[in-house]
Amino acid sequence: PVTDSKTSPELPIAHPSPPFAAVAVRDRRGLYFYRARNISSGGVFIDAPVPLEEGTAIDLRFQLPGGEVVAVEGQVIWTTRMAGVPVPYPGMGVAFRNLEPPANQAIQTYVSSFAGR
Repeated sequence: PVTDSKTSPELPIAHPSPPFAAVAVRDRRGLYFYRARNISSGGVFIDAPVPLEEGTAIDLRFQLPGGEVVAVEGQVIWTTRMAGVPVPYPGMGVAFRNLEPPANQAIQTYVSSFAGR
């Protein structure tokens, strides 16, 4: 699993596209590129026309709008798959797992920059 951006060059860096962040996602089947719509201290919502299955363990790598590259483990905890019900932003909610201190600090700094807005 990818846990440190300096020691995990095999997962490409996804570049930001404010107000979103591009995110590289790897699961046991392959590598995917998506757009992160909402980054929070506990996880992220990822736009995905065909979301991964709930429970899927993934590695994520993205660049926060401030420039910090973050590589973390995650798990899909919910999706917008609803039979016959259209949703404006199909995708998946991913919880961060086993956050290393540098990644946690970068995410906390990013999230706190929006406090009070």
